Amino acid sequence: LGKSSAARKSLRSAADSEWRNPRYSAKTSELYLLDNDLKNAKNYVKKTLDANPNHIFGLLLEARVSLAREEDVKKAKENIADVLGRPESELNPWLLAYAHLAQSEFMIYDRKYKQALAEAEQSIALNPKLADAYIAKGLALAHRGDTKALASFQKGFELYPYSPRAYHLAALA
Repeated sequence: LGKSSAARKSLRSAADSEWRNPRYSAKTSELYLLDNDLKNAKNYVKKTLDANPNHIFGLLLEARVSLAREEDVKKAKENIADVLGRPESELNPWLLAYAHLAQSEFMIYDRKYKQALAEAEQSIALNPKLADAYIAKGLALAHRGDTKALASFQKGFELYPYSPRAYHLAALA
């Protein structure tokens, strides 16, 4: 609904009562990432991994936040490889799509745009409702000078129009 501040407040209240449950911290971290508040995103993902160091969504979020902050890139790469190297039984299609999204963002960071595009498309194939995968695809296409980038950005905005980070990245591209 685009009420990210209300969602953060609700998640914070839930986290206060269930502070050991990493899901609350992970979702709060993701909201901060979408808002491009990378400092708070990092703090909440740390809380997630303190509660459960093997939390798959938390590991992927840590990688995405680190890439966005352009720090701890080696660890981000390791987290993504760790998750993608796990048996299929450990990953549902949503987590696998999210892992490919993170890998796409790493490839964009590493300036490997062809591979970034392939990873974003794989993410989209697994979960066509993952807005950030369309944003990653748009970024990869924009870096390659492909005019189809705009359509990909627009699809990402259509799926989730409330992410300031997505608009910022698209504007920079």
